[in-house]
Amino acid sequence: MSDDLKDTQQVDFDTSDNALEDPSSRLDNLDLGEAIKEDIEEQKQKEEDKEEVATKKNNYKYFIYLFIILAITAFVLWYNLTRKVDMPGSSEQVYVYETIGDIFSSMNIGFFSMFIGFIFVGFMFSSLMIYLYARLYTKHYKYHQAMANASIGSFYSAITPGASGGQFAQVVTYKKQGIPVSNGASIFVMQFIIHQTVLILFGIISLATRFNVILDLNIIPITIGEFTLNIPIWIFIVFGFGVNLLVILGLIFMSYSWKFQHFVLNVVIGFLAKIKIVKNPDEKRKDLLIQVTNYRIELRRLLTNIPFALTIAVLQAAVMIISELAPFFSGLALGGFDPNTTNFALKAFDTCVFMNFHQMVTGLIPIPGSAGVSELVFSSLFGPNPRGNFFTAPDFYSTGGLNILLLVWRFGTFYIPFIVNGIVSATYRTRGVPVTDRIIPPGNRKTMLTIQLNTYDERKKTSDYAFETKSLERKELIEKLSLKKTTKSKKPKSKGETKTEIVDNIEIGEENK
Repeated sequence: MSDDLKDTQQVDFDTSDNALEDPSSRLDNLDLGEAIKEDIEEQKQKEEDKEEVATKKNNYKYFIYLFIILAITAFVLWYNLTRKVDMPGSSEQVYVYETIGDIFSSMNIGFFSMFIGFIFVGFMFSSLMIYLYARLYTKHYKYHQAMANASIGSFYSAITPGASGGQFAQVVTYKKQGIPVSNGASIFVMQFIIHQTVLILFGIISLATRFNVILDLNIIPITIGEFTLNIPIWIFIVFGFGVNLLVILGLIFMSYSWKFQHFVLNVVIGFLAKIKIVKNPDEKRKDLLIQVTNYRIELRRLLTNIPFALTIAVLQAAVMIISELAPFFSGLALGGFDPNTTNFALKAFDTCVFMNFHQMVTGLIPIPGSAGVSELVFSSLFGPNPRGNFFTAPDFYSTGGLNILLLVWRFGTFYIPFIVNGIVSATYRTRGVPVTDRIIPPGNRKTMLTIQLNTYDERKKTSDYAFETKSLERKELIEKLSLKKTTKSKKPKSKGETKTEIVDNIEIGEENK
């Protein structure tokens, strides 16, 4: 292991493909005396009992997270369906749920089908990325395995705070499908690099083109007792963008500047610890150092295969755009736009911009599935605005159209996929994997850092090998080009050859000699 990580290793980590298994399972392979074996077996049994208790506690976490999602969902449904709105064509007011029949009876089936179709295409592209990553390491990985992995990752991201369990679940699923843990860890560090890069590029485009729009967006009310604080939503948007930009730029500079890395690990974290923002500075330094070293080796791996990195980046951008267009198509399906006054191309672009802002804000709140927060931010972005409403159809807001659109969008993009992905997660198994291993224990950011540390040596070796191989290929190509030029220089001078060309040929020949 490199000097970067020597100080971070406090226990004997398992760097093999069994990095996710109980280390005590390896004791059977040791040649120990009978007296020692009895003590070992007793200790092993105690560890298994502890693991069983821990598994039960972990399962309780899932029930807690699921309860939070269901409780907030029930509140969102109640809040949106029991609001008083105007009845279409009448001055009478009714509840939103009483208008559902009229709204759905007039729904544009074609645009609604596009809404559903785009969600499905986005899932297929996400699965394709998982498939392409796996094919870097094996030719035996199938696309249907990637679809299962994408479903499982989506479910565990949705059911854990801050989507912290998705990557761990996918690493475990990869392992069950025959992809070593070290390769799985590499894949999701590379995925993080590309995802963050595309997200930042989208954020820059959104802010550069529509910054004046976010200044006019609605406020987010924060109520504490009788006190209400109205905070403009653009503050959350800019802060969310700043956090994402700081993460990616910080990792880049720390990866390639030892002075900057030393400054952050010692000065910055030390200062944050003094003002009580960071509670455990040594632990924070270790975690950050692991991230930086992993970022460095996986970025190097991506740079050895530029066509692959560009392909994944294009797919990632397509997945984001497809996801961000969902409110636009649901708005078309529910008749939210006036065809006589609406520039649909501009509305589609603004929808992508608003949903990019939506992701920046909801990413700051670590609630499972962003339940409640997602709906609140959506309503603030697309709700009535004194300086111009997003949806232009007459009486769309006053008759409860936005409330229904919110529910259609949220159920289509989150709740229904959440149920389907949950069924896949609970029933999917690969050959040789027992039924009891279908439910994956809750993972988080700390779990992924441990896996990355356990597999660091192996991943660094493969990254260095790929980089050296690519360097040799480039060197051979340069040598071939130089040899070709030298061969041309030795040809007899033709009648049309100038004195300058003769001099150039001589210089090339001498240089190669």
